[in-house]
Amino acid sequence: MRDILLSNDVPLTEKDVEDIFAKWVKRLRLRHWQFDLCFDQQPNKESQEAEIIMPADYDYGQVLFASNWQDWSNELVNEVLVHELIHACLHKIHVAGLEGKNGYSPEAAKLYVRRFIHEIERATDALTVTLIHHLGNV
Repeated sequence: MRDILLSNDVPLTEKDVEDIFAKWVKRLRLRHWQFDLCFDQQPNKESQEAEIIMPADYDYGQVLFASNWQDWSNELVNEVLVHELIHACLHKIHVAGLEGKNGYSPEAAKLYVRRFIHEIERATDALTVTLIHHLGNV
């Protein structure tokens, strides 16, 4: 990884992000997963920095980056990557939790899913901040 990551004077390269990502994959014990980093695709929502897409039954994820990823600071790169990898850590819980909507009326199922996803996101944010604070940026 280039020392340039410590400065915002030079844009990030895909290799820089891949190196940081690999170190977090190792730290979070996700080496058994297969990940594809997609720099040429966009997250579903314009306001998202990144998004991880994971099929329900596989340890596989595609990470999509916002078009401005090259302008990110080292801190933001680490935060975004850790956030998306925490989603991978919680993936099986997420899939199992969504099965809880079965048996509810459509309206109740919609409320259940909205609340469940909100709580997963809240936990992901809390774990991201804690990991970055205690382990630091790569």
